[in-house]
Amino acid sequence: MTTMRVLFSFAGTIDRRAYVIVALVCVLVKHALDLSLATFVFDRPWGPLNYLVPLGAPVPLHAMSGADAAFIGWMLIASIPFAWVGLAITAKRFRTIGWPGWTVLLFFVPIANIVSFGVAALWPERTESRDRATPGWLARWVPQDRFGIAVVAAIVPAAFGLILVAVSTELLDSYGWALFAAVPFAQGALAVILYASHGRRGIGASVLIALISCGVSLFGLLAVALEGVVCIAMAAPIALVMAWRADCSATS
Repeated sequence: MTTMRVLFSFAGTIDRRAYVIVALVCVLVKHALDLSLATFVFDRPWGPLNYLVPLGAPVPLHAMSGADAAFIGWMLIASIPFAWVGLAITAKRFRTIGWPGWTVLLFFVPIANIVSFGVAALWPERTESRDRATPGWLARWVPQDRFGIAVVAAIVPAAFGLILVAVSTELLDSYGWALFAAVPFAQGALAVILYASHGRRGIGASVLIALISCGVSLFGLLAVALEGVVCIAMAAPIALVMAWRADCSATS
């Protein structure tokens, strides 16, 4: 397997040694890049806690200054290649040890991602390959017809996303990485998992379902007035990109 395929492809498997080496190198390089970008370009402090609260304290979107928005935007852009590699090796490793595809969502859950990395690194690898079917309980309540399953795959994750946004903004008052990246990623992945509950789907149709679900959530935010038009316009590009990347992971 070539280096580029190991780093960026969601297909195939990865052994323990390569998984650990790639993950540790990416963590060190990303932190060095983030620290340099924050310190030398934006003249801001940066430490481990800033990965949870990038600005040092929760700041609502409507209260962000132009400098804050630019800082958040560039830090998110800089994280994209590392998130892609992290998701790719996570998907491959979980496939190697036989974990179900939805567990890749742990990559975006603080603390759980670290725990799952350690467990996945130590978990024994499967000695024989086999196709993993979708859990029976999921297939039982999801409609089998193409239109019905598309509706469920778009609406249920959208409701899930709205709940998470409400918890993040209204209860936790948090507008960090989890809101802009983890929520749309999880929503997009859930949409694809539901859409494929009765069999594999084409990547084009899966991408469309993930983006439609994310779009429903954006309109839902406007309908319930959780966020204003300007705030949603700022967040939408990032959310749609993360939903598309979630599809790439879930369909591999």
